[in-house]
Amino acid sequence: MEETTKSCQETSGSNDIVMETDGLKLNLTSVTDPYFRDTQTGGSLSPNTVQQLHVIMQYLRRGEASVDQDEKGRPIIQYEQKSKIYWDASNANMIAEPRTDNDLKMKMESCFEFIDYLKTQKPPSGVVLDKTQVRPHRGMYRENYEFEKTKEVLGSGTMAGDIIVIKDKKTGMKSAQKTIMISVFRKEEIKAWVDLAEIGFAPTLYLFKLEGNKVVIDMEIISEAKTLRNIIDDYLFRMDASLAKPFSLYVLDGMMGAIKAMHDKGWVHRDLHAGNVMTQKHSESKLRVRILDFGMAQSFDGSQGLQYENFRKDIREVVRLFSALYCGQEFDSAQDLQWNWKRKLNEVNLEWEDKEELFCLIDSAMKIVHPLDVSKFHGLVQEKLQSALPDTQSHNEMMKKVIAILFPDVRDFTAIHADRKEDSIQESCSLDVADSVVRKSPHSTSVKYHDVADSRVPAFSRKTDPFIPDEILVQFRLCLSIRAA
Repeated sequence: MEETTKSCQETSGSNDIVMETDGLKLNLTSVTDPYFRDTQTGGSLSPNTVQQLHVIMQYLRRGEASVDQDEKGRPIIQYEQKSKIYWDASNANMIAEPRTDNDLKMKMESCFEFIDYLKTQKPPSGVVLDKTQVRPHRGMYRENYEFEKTKEVLGSGTMAGDIIVIKDKKTGMKSAQKTIMISVFRKEEIKAWVDLAEIGFAPTLYLFKLEGNKVVIDMEIISEAKTLRNIIDDYLFRMDASLAKPFSLYVLDGMMGAIKAMHDKGWVHRDLHAGNVMTQKHSESKLRVRILDFGMAQSFDGSQGLQYENFRKDIREVVRLFSALYCGQEFDSAQDLQWNWKRKLNEVNLEWEDKEELFCLIDSAMKIVHPLDVSKFHGLVQEKLQSALPDTQSHNEMMKKVIAILFPDVRDFTAIHADRKEDSIQESCSLDVADSVVRKSPHSTSVKYHDVADSRVPAFSRKTDPFIPDEILVQFRLCLSIRAA
């Protein structure tokens, strides 16, 4: 069988690319050809499709892709495959245990190469960005020497592990610390974080360092804050429509401001979800929107068409979160929002004016195709917010009500058994009755119940749900007394 021959060349005097495969010539007209400009203007090809074709042409010209045929003779693009790395990145910078003589030689040479690189290039193992918070000693920042771990755990991630709280021994300041395996660490996370530091919506980065086969990051602890995931699941049902509507517009305004600033700085987030957006109490009548986790961030300059898809995904994820806050409709994904938003929102029970406003905002957001369109949409959001909160007084009153729900002052609440010690109260409340929290979304009908004294009563915790009416507390005191007896 004759070996398949392929060649790729540009015809002289034109921008066409001619690909030959087994004698079959495939003429790929460049996107600079007038045909593409005409089809784009006439609506045959969308701007995004034209940009993607331009990217394909670049891969073909660089020899990183080739045109082949499938079993039906249709042209397909084959991209160059990168060679696999034998040494797993998760084992980098760790002591190896070779199994064969060849493996021993390879590991030794790799280790010598690494040592030579350290000797000649002298790279640091980490970088301090805020000496007022963390204070290394002689280039090292070690547990039990320069800092100590506390028992506080702020959260956990699929790739980053637990986010814990540490305390610097010199400064006495606490910071959040997370670790990321080298195999999944992306330098774009740190570069984006540093670039966005002056804007103020990202947590302050204090230090990052290489430690064994992990990258360790120390950062600001965002206190008095709730993620949108927490708000949607545990707090939104406490807000009536008159409060949820302006609050959701306020959060949308903050998210659009943050994302616009991020895009203006040349970055897309690519992982916006309810767990990566927080509202932080700034004062008694002000909340700040904070954006977390830049592990999937990517540089964005608009020169390649495929970058616009990530840009649009950021916008759609923001709108998806806004819909969940505004009316309780949380779309499954950005794609679900794109294809099903009209049908699903039509099924939501809203006042006609509110539904019209919601449709107007989402329809405008879905039409965004370029960063220049964001300012116009952001202006529309601010116009709607101004209409809902026309003056400073109404704005402050709304924020005070929301903050009272999200961040209640527990000192204002009376203990159920005031005559008993705190540990006795906790022991009493550890009964089935008061051992869990009601998590009821605006459209949920499922409530957790416990059987107490032959009665079905809703489960709740006085500590985590202080907004329980007094009449229910009276009933629970009686139930607890019967159960304890």
